Amino acid sequence: MSTFGLLLGNNVYRWGCEGVNSVQLREVQIDKEHIRLYFGIDIKILHVELLHGLTDRQSVMEIAQKIWNETGVQVSIVGYCG
Repeated sequence: MSTFGLLLGNNVYRWGCEGVNSVQLREVQIDKEHIRLYFGIDIKILHVELLHGLTDRQSVMEIAQKIWNETGVQVSIVGYCG
């Protein structure tokens, strides 16, 4: 299992650090402006929306592959053609 975290302001959000029962990264979405990370346990799901600045599909695909490799979560890509 991979661990992953996010420093946002004064808060650190981390998941996968305490095994199967820990907070899990549930979903990742990338559109033309944002990367959205959804994480939590059961019905308590939080999401973080980050601006990314990626301009071409190839860069988006590379980031999606890195996220898959590190977390095992398949990325949903919205709004990129070809």
